[in-house]
Amino acid sequence: MKNGELRIAVIKGDGIGVDVTNATLAVIAAAERRIGGLSLGYEFLDAGAACFRQTGRDMAPAAEQAAAAADAILLGAIGLPSVRHEDGTEIAPAPASQGEIAVLRRRTAHQGLPERAAASRRRAGRAHRSGDSA
Repeated sequence: MKNGELRIAVIKGDGIGVDVTNATLAVIAAAERRIGGLSLGYEFLDAGAACFRQTGRDMAPAAEQAAAAADAILLGAIGLPSVRHEDGTEIAPAPASQGEIAVLRRRTAHQGLPERAAASRRRAGRAHRSGDSA
């Protein structure tokens, strides 16, 4: 918190994540107006599949640092079926400083179809939180 303002790093994500995050920001703004007394500052960070396509990284180092310095992170759904790491794993940056983050995505494996999601990767220095749940 800086000067009484909560600093929120916003990672809109990819696909539907952008729409859901924009709607979430609208709800937060409405709550701010109704309740009053809240002071929120947002920093929008690039991460996810679109970032990976442009830079070859899930999340830029500057974005990781900004997320680490934030009081909270608003993280939209990240990943696109067509964008994967060379080993087949999904693009899913996990900002290092926010141990409370849980990104859950329902995934169903259908009998007789190939399993498309590769095993979770572990990254040096941070635990990768897989969005997979059976």
